[in-house]
Amino acid sequence: MDPAFPQHGDVIVHRQVHSPAVYILSRLDAPLQVSYRTHGEALKAARAFTAQSHLDAWYTTDEQTFTRVAQHRL
Repeated sequence: MDPAFPQHGDVIVHRQVHSPAVYILSRLDAPLQVSYRTHGEALKAARAFTAQSHLDAWYTTDEQTFTRVAQHRL
């Protein structure tokens, strides 16, 4: 897999399409989603979760390009 693209289990942060003030955390391979009111809260939660789980966290604005915001994958 391309290391510049989320892998199985990684956490994705994105802004909810219909709300400029809601950010969603989801796992690449799971339907579970958690919402946060600010970009900063969402990134903080994603970094904490991925550090414990040894995964990476990513941010996207369009679901096609991704920026890694935390790297913990072993």
